[in-house]
Amino acid sequence: MIPRDKLMNDPSSVFEKPSDVLDNLELSAEQKIEILRQWKQDVMLRLVAEEENMPGDPENSDRLKAITDALIALEQD
Repeated sequence: MIPRDKLMNDPSSVFEKPSDVLDNLELSAEQKIEILRQWKQDVMLRLVAEEENMPGDPENSDRLKAITDALIALEQD
């Protein structure tokens, strides 16, 4: 089992893509939502930093969409 603090503080260090969170059978739906919300917040902060001319990851926009789609899928269940 992955330590909870690692899951919540840095989801991208544990999961390669948001669908990996959805596919994880050890997590409850509530935990998945919490992890994805944290990940979304992290990516949004990175996008703001990029707007302020800080170096960024060109994949952040696509990652944000994937996280949002995963959250929608969970919240519809």
